[in-house]
Amino acid sequence: MMEERPMRETIYPDLEKQLNRNMDAAGALVVPARSAYHTSLEPADLFVMVFCNRSEIHGCVASYMVGHWRVKEIWMQFSRLTADILAGEEPWTVHWLLDGDVLYDPDHRVRQLCSFVRRFPEDLRRKKSCVEFSRLLRYYMESKNYLKEGFNLDAYVSVQHTLQYWARLVVIDAGDYPRVQLWRQVQPLNTGVYKLYKELVDGRETVEQRSRLVLLAAEYSILSRMEHYCRYVLDLLGSGAGVWTVKELHDRLQLEQMNLDLTLLLEELVKRSYIEEVVFMEEEVGEQRYRLAPKE
Repeated sequence: MMEERPMRETIYPDLEKQLNRNMDAAGALVVPARSAYHTSLEPADLFVMVFCNRSEIHGCVASYMVGHWRVKEIWMQFSRLTADILAGEEPWTVHWLLDGDVLYDPDHRVRQLCSFVRRFPEDLRRKKSCVEFSRLLRYYMESKNYLKEGFNLDAYVSVQHTLQYWARLVVIDAGDYPRVQLWRQVQPLNTGVYKLYKELVDGRETVEQRSRLVLLAAEYSILSRMEHYCRYVLDLLGSGAGVWTVKELHDRLQLEQMNLDLTLLLEELVKRSYIEEVVFMEEEVGEQRYRLAPKE
């Protein structure tokens, strides 16, 4: 902390002036390295997330020295941040938005964005739950297939991913974002899922037995809640004309910046009778469409 104070007083003003001169910079957050939780092994004392409006510089990275401090600068396009939050592939992004300090914000867009992320509104939670569940389902089905074919080590790896996405859903259900140190979050929230994780890693049973234990628990505890986690897609299917092609659904979800394995998700929703598959014939070619199943 003693190191951070002179860094703030010394280089923050210089960084702000530098950004003010850059026509592409629309705002910026700063995070001292000790609290950044960045997974990069590259040494740095300070991370700067610079926001921009141009897609071609999204993801650009620069490293430089200011005095004796090492700075790493990462550029992010404003319009792609929602997609990054929903994807969750870089959890440090959310961490910085939640805990970073506003360095440069000429149009107040950075503060508005941070306020939106901190609220974690219901619509965003439902979208993120659906995205995470679709990935869990992919690895769950993959694990079962590997076990069926006798590829136990491959199944074990897929089961690890299944459990990881289950843990992420536990955190989202608690109203928070999955962070870099995920299992530290999960332990006080759901001891059952945490124990499954410990058993999968440290258990005395065979790899196959440990994998089957997790899949059985997932089928009982998480797959049974498919309707809850897929509520966003189910509501979408119930809107408009009520009958959707895969392409129509995919295009709509892309507009919402949601990237998920839609075909697998729809197949499983049909199997569990949440939706119906309808085949429309045109010139002897059938087209699959989907609609909500009528409630009994």
